[in-house]
Amino acid sequence: MTPPLGSRLSRRRQFTLLVLTLGSSLASGAVYAQAPEPIRFARNAGIANDGRIAFTYQDDIWLVDADGSNPRRLTVNPAHDFSPRFSPDGKWIAFTSNRTGNNDVFVMPSTGGEPRQLTWYSGDDQALAWTPDGKGIVISTQRGANAWGSPLYVQPLDGSVARPLGMGIARAGTISQDGSMIAFNRSLPSTWRKDYRGNAAASITVMNIANGAFQDVTNTDLQQFRTFANNVFPMWGADGMIYFASERDGTFNLWRVSPRGGAPQEVTTFKTGGVFFPSISPDGKRIVFQNDFDLYTVDVPGGRARKLNISLSFDPKENDIAIIPVQSRAEGFSVAPMGDFVAVDYHGEIMIVPTEQGVGENVQVTSSPWRERNEVYSPDGKKTAYVSDEGGEQEVWVYDLTTATKKKLTTTSAEKDNLVWAPGSQKLAYTADFAASGKASNASQ
Repeated sequence: MTPPLGSRLSRRRQFTLLVLTLGSSLASGAVYAQAPEPIRFARNAGIANDGRIAFTYQDDIWLVDADGSNPRRLTVNPAHDFSPRFSPDGKWIAFTSNRTGNNDVFVMPSTGGEPRQLTWYSGDDQALAWTPDGKGIVISTQRGANAWGSPLYVQPLDGSVARPLGMGIARAGTISQDGSMIAFNRSLPSTWRKDYRGNAAASITVMNIANGAFQDVTNTDLQQFRTFANNVFPMWGADGMIYFASERDGTFNLWRVSPRGGAPQEVTTFKTGGVFFPSISPDGKRIVFQNDFDLYTVDVPGGRARKLNISLSFDPKENDIAIIPVQSRAEGFSVAPMGDFVAVDYHGEIMIVPTEQGVGENVQVTSSPWRERNEVYSPDGKKTAYVSDEGGEQEVWVYDLTTATKKKLTTTSAEKDNLVWAPGSQKLAYTADFAASGKASNASQ
């Protein structure tokens, strides 16, 4: 049957209005396009001979020009990709990723492309630096035969078997540009432990590759072991000096020392924050590092530290809100007096669900950024009391199942627990920790 003319015209008008509304929304959306915004927490950076910088942000590898401009994302993976390192010719980037279940070393073109896995060991492998000839990557690993550590290894770029270097145990290190020496740390401290002094402090050792001779260049006076500070991440500069991060002045800064030892010279002078995870270009002329959750660069030998300003506009990898399936799990529960429903809490939210599947409906008691827990049914089954930190303090609340409303019953600064209803469902008792006094209180509706 054909609809009346008026009805057809009305539907046409509705359709036309809908199209116009959508078109207006799309047009207005272009006005509010996201503009690049400065970021922080770029970390674990590497720097190329030409000054390009690769870094980790939101667990992916990004690349920017020497001045922080022209950002582009090189990897997009749910895993943690970090510590990118440029090859001497600047055409490749080696990095570490746990995308196979544990940390392994991967390599990819510095312009982007599909990464190729280089290490397959079931333990931890991490990329540290390239060999001077660009044919291999120096890695830290757990694959050695020693019980308490492994030497550094060189993983050939062709994927053949990695070979150990000559030291017994090492956690970090680089090979000099002429390939004759290795500077390394046998141990590394906890990254965020401040101002350690003692004989467990990380020190720098130089190994002569030709004859296997070792020479300590920091913390050499064993009589002064109580004053030893951490000296970490040694790097070979183009001036023949070893650059490293040290906490000897109270804050991690860049220092340099001769490979033959001697008095170190301070390069940066930060008083707060400090230098973390420094990395040097293959030619030894540029260093990039973290300080106060920003990236800085410094030229070798006489440059001054410069903050790198990076602005990004991108699709975030993670949503602001995550939906977590409960899957029959609960962190707390309370059964209704009739046994037909049960109140459960999980990840700070309280739900009421039927005890028999398919009989009755779920009721969302709370849905907030606050933590709600310790739910207890009233004896008449009409209310549920619980503890919530909504407003900044733990307080006792009650939810009325009949009106679907909630009410705060207490206003005291104390941790609340052990809710117990009175038989008449009009009062309940609870414990409140007033400065650990364990004093009991009661609340009335």
